[in-house]
Amino acid sequence: MAPSAGNANKSLEMNAVEGKGNLRLEFNSRLTELKNLLPEGSSSQPCQTQNDILLEVINYIKWLQTECSQSQEIQNQLKRLFVDLIKSAVTLKRLKDLTKATVVDKSTDGKQNTTTSCAYTE
Repeated sequence: MAPSAGNANKSLEMNAVEGKGNLRLEFNSRLTELKNLLPEGSSSQPCQTQNDILLEVINYIKWLQTECSQSQEIQNQLKRLFVDLIKSAVTLKRLKDLTKATVVDKSTDGKQNTTTSCAYTE
């Protein structure tokens, strides 16, 4: 006995309903996963609805973007400071090389002999 047109339509409707049910289960599963990714205490109120969860996730992502941007800015500042520090160290070494070096030699007879030298290097 061949299935009637009415039975075929019912079968298609059932498959569509099952498909929607699977999509809803998958959506709810993903929503729960997103909710679990939020840090403890990230919200002043518990996420009760799907909309609450999505809003909290959006807010958290925006916060992370801001933190990342600030971190990059700080990292760039540190790089510039490091370069300045290296330049200062090189300048200090050159200044030390250019300054007079005084060496005090106490001989055994109690007299102090002072030697002054000036080194100039390019």
